[in-house]
Amino acid sequence: EILEEYLSDIEDELNQKLANNILIYPNPGKGLYEISLGELIVNNCQLELYNNIGELILKTPIYSTKTTVNITNLPSGILLFRITNDNVCYNKMVLKE
Repeated sequence: EILEEYLSDIEDELNQKLANNILIYPNPGKGLYEISLGELIVNNCQLELYNNIGELILKTPIYSTKTTVNITNLPSGILLFRITNDNVCYNKMVLKE
């Protein structure tokens, strides 16, 4: 049981390091955003985009460690990018001008 807990802690720490390598830029931006996942595994990887009142406005799979998202058609405001896979959940607030 102690070994399982130790291994779980190591896995959590590794997943956090992977999440810390995720980049979303430019921020602020005008609607074209680059997403770089670093070393994050793209198996079952997904992007969800929420507006400033918490409504889900985009949900799409991510198939590559570098992706471009075009949201030029959306109004200006603060958006939440949520990137998930089987082990990591990463949230980033982005300003769309």
